[in-house]
Amino acid sequence: MGVGLERKAGVGTGSPVTQLTEAVKPYPVCRPHVHRPQAAAAASSWVVSGIKYFIEPPSPLSGQQLTSHALEGPPSPGMSKRIVDLATACRWHFAAACDSVGSVTLVFAWLRNVGEIQEFVVASDSRLSGDGATWDACPKILQLPRTDAVMAFCGSTAIAYPALLQISKAVQSNPAQRERRYDIADTSDLVRNILNQMLDKRDVERFLRDSVALEKSQTQLLLAGYSWRYSEFRAWTYVYNPKKRVYERIPLRIAKDAAGRKSTLRWTALGDLGGLGGGVLRQRLKASEATSLDMEPLEVLRDLIRSGQHHTIGGAPQVVKIYRHMNSQTFGVLWREHEDGQAVATYGGRPLLDYEKAYYTFIDTDAPRDHASAALKAETAGDIRSMT
Repeated sequence: MGVGLERKAGVGTGSPVTQLTEAVKPYPVCRPHVHRPQAAAAASSWVVSGIKYFIEPPSPLSGQQLTSHALEGPPSPGMSKRIVDLATACRWHFAAACDSVGSVTLVFAWLRNVGEIQEFVVASDSRLSGDGATWDACPKILQLPRTDAVMAFCGSTAIAYPALLQISKAVQSNPAQRERRYDIADTSDLVRNILNQMLDKRDVERFLRDSVALEKSQTQLLLAGYSWRYSEFRAWTYVYNPKKRVYERIPLRIAKDAAGRKSTLRWTALGDLGGLGGGVLRQRLKASEATSLDMEPLEVLRDLIRSGQHHTIGGAPQVVKIYRHMNSQTFGVLWREHEDGQAVATYGGRPLLDYEKAYYTFIDTDAPRDHASAALKAETAGDIRSMT
């Protein structure tokens, strides 16, 4: 959503701030603030759902400057009046610019146990949002060229997509990486180094630096794969440290029981709904007294998307699995927006076209535990769509 309003001498009587306040009422405030750049001209700005709103003078203020304030919510009436008075007196141009923070999301990654068989699963929704739009057919999980590893992201596509593509190219260009002679633990170093190198090359306008710091904090990456060095699945989350101004690598914690045995209950949740999704999963595991995971995280993701109560997630879930034979596979997903709806065949979050053939196994989100034995396949996407 973008709002453009002008305040000029002798034109209109309405308050730009009042109009803006009304316009953004439906949207939660992420990072409201009033900002004064180092330049002589002052500016007022705040961020609402990833959109940066600002009032900027065409010329330096004559002896008047806004003081920097940290606000807990939208501008107070007093602050709003002060902004309006200054805007009117100085004939400011009022505008609202999209900050393109991009999509926040929900990504689950977990160790799946079925009898003696273990797999590592990564699942996410398919929605990208920002610039006033939502897009429910976007891949968020990337299989790396080395076949035993995948990456996923939540947050800003402006950060994540270029970094993911460069990481993929770096793996592809190095035979030792591509052929898995380097362990996935070595690849985790490469991911961190490239991610921080990419950000070092990013030049940001001064008045956007506060919102860009928020953008980095909201953006997280996940790397998961099978380690031949340690003979187990490994995963890392890459989280921005604002004090050090770098992305740091955080390994997936592996708990141990009283006897020192490694727990099979391993999972993580990323994104703005990671806390909520993780809480729901914990409740279900506690109720079932489960000591390992099957497809419960996918069921939680499915239910949160279907609820329609969370605007940052949507679209069909996408699912990628990593195996101990050091290969990964993206699954097709049979998706119903409502539990009693018609199943739609999707791949990577995108509904298949009528003439596309499905050369891969499907997971039905309403019966996700049965996919291994069912091995559902179809000659055409149309065959899949006809199923309920």
